[in-house]
Amino acid sequence: MNNFLKDGYYGFYTNFYLEVVYLHDKRTNEIHNIFTKITAFEIELEQPKDIDEKFGKLNNDYNYGYMASVKSKEWIDQFLKTVPSRNLFDGKTSIVIGKLQQLNRQFVSGIVSENLNSILKCCYGNYVFEYFDAEKEKVNFILDNFEYFDNINSNLKVHKLDLSEIPERLGNILVVFPNGLIVETKRFNDTDIEIKWHPKVENDMNGIYLLNRDSETLKDFEIFNFQENQIIFTERKYQQLFKLIDIKRNLVLLDGHNCKEFLALSLSISRQLDEQRKFADGTPPISIGKSPGISQIGHIIFNIDPIVRKFQTKLKIRKNEKDLIYQQYGVSADQTIASKRSSAISHLIKLIEENGQKGVWIWDPYIRAEDIIELIVKNHKYDSHVKILGSKKIYTSGNEISGLDEKKNNETRKENWFNKNKKLLEDYSDNYGLNLEFRCAHSNSFSLFHDRFLIFPSVGLFNDAKVWSLGISVNQFGIEHHILQEVGFPDYIVKAFEKFWNQFENPENLVFKSEHNS
Repeated sequence: MNNFLKDGYYGFYTNFYLEVVYLHDKRTNEIHNIFTKITAFEIELEQPKDIDEKFGKLNNDYNYGYMASVKSKEWIDQFLKTVPSRNLFDGKTSIVIGKLQQLNRQFVSGIVSENLNSILKCCYGNYVFEYFDAEKEKVNFILDNFEYFDNINSNLKVHKLDLSEIPERLGNILVVFPNGLIVETKRFNDTDIEIKWHPKVENDMNGIYLLNRDSETLKDFEIFNFQENQIIFTERKYQQLFKLIDIKRNLVLLDGHNCKEFLALSLSISRQLDEQRKFADGTPPISIGKSPGISQIGHIIFNIDPIVRKFQTKLKIRKNEKDLIYQQYGVSADQTIASKRSSAISHLIKLIEENGQKGVWIWDPYIRAEDIIELIVKNHKYDSHVKILGSKKIYTSGNEISGLDEKKNNETRKENWFNKNKKLLEDYSDNYGLNLEFRCAHSNSFSLFHDRFLIFPSVGLFNDAKVWSLGISVNQFGIEHHILQEVGFPDYIVKAFEKFWNQFENPENLVFKSEHNS
């Protein structure tokens, strides 16, 4: 770490910013470390102010809070001589720390959006030296209680700290060296990158850069000498990743890819059309348009001890439920049926809104016009092709679902059901901007299917498929117990749907097709 303190090694640092999230043990009056970050920076500050923000009571034994102060290079020198002792002294307060193990230095990429970058917030990358609290003795009770963990995080937001991505770092100390050698990057030739160095960097950097399509394994990479402060890509059509390396000091200086917005997210945003779809029942009209496609690179870190893995699992479950990777319904006893239904349907609408810009397919043997109106007609703002495949089960089932007289024969019920559903879809709105086709499977062996799926055949910049298994028909969604879950191998379902869909191209299978496609 001492090399990083030298001027021009990775930056020209003048001070360090010490941030400590702490526990106050009311029984012993000791201050314990929840998380500490020490960040190098260059700016000289006049009379920097210390922060000691006491957040209050965590439970009967502990209060908690946040301290921050600016420290000199002399202080960091002393810190390096004493850590990992059992105490960290910030100049005023002695902070009890756990039994720490020093990890090897790690480069944290500027294009990674998860994990450590959730608290580092530096575009051009950081080198991190970490002292790891392997036993988590003083923070185990936090990792065992979402309420404690959420209380701490909610108060840290104002200080731009978020520990929710890094529960394994509780009890740790991080020393962070942001890349202070690069002050700006510019695009030229629409793709290539030119780098502007800090004024104190005397000569062009003696380095190489690697180009490849897999930044983690560096498979099939090409090596180029770094000249004239430029990264020149050899691939224009597909995404290509790079790492710029200072070979003299064996340091990664920068990484990214050949997209224009190479640091963070790649977004392509289309204009929102101002034309509107109008409804017959007084529901406010909605605008028709197209949404951004998003490409994002993530990162997962190493394995850690069982209690942290257990907490990470709980966090992942909660996050996946929030992101609708999976969600359980029908288990709440204190909600009305209408409330359960409304909440659950809003989740399907959210999935369609986020993923349906290039296509929405619904595969459900009991799908009805009412369900299509609720999910698609009233909410879908894009002109992507909506394919909906139901089956004869809906009109041969009980009248409670189909709304038909169960005493009629199946042929009559079929005719009545087709007429009823077509009229509902024709009359409900002007169908402007709606590219919807609703087919009903009957008359051959492909008419019998059971699973229910919400399918997005093409999502994002890379046109990947996404599929959710509904667990129950849309008309009962959210009411009885079932589990919504994203399918791990969506292409299999896409191919199966296409095979079934193509079996019912005859006019006798068409329930409704919108006339106002755009």
